[in-house]
Amino acid sequence: MPDNASFIFSVSKKTKHLCHDKENAVWMHSGSSVVFGGGNSDIFINDNCNVKMSHCLLGSSYYLPHDLEEDSTEEDNYLAGSLRFKVIDIEVYTVKFI
Repeated sequence: MPDNASFIFSVSKKTKHLCHDKENAVWMHSGSSVVFGGGNSDIFINDNCNVKMSHCLLGSSYYLPHDLEEDSTEEDNYLAGSLRFKVIDIEVYTVKFI
């Protein structure tokens, strides 16, 4: 779903990642709860995500931090601690500008 103002943020790292591919900001995919980003999916949350593995590969549609190299271990581990993970708790917010 196109979104001109979407971003991903990390509370623990205190970083905000703007989307550079507005057409693939957020979408649904068969077998997933939600997908952020196109291509390799910046964040792909599986259905039954507390049992099935999900993955996070920031940089496909959302900008990486300037100090991270693409295709590096640091990139793979940046948001979730590893490329693949199980979700314990998830929160998604909508920001409304007034």
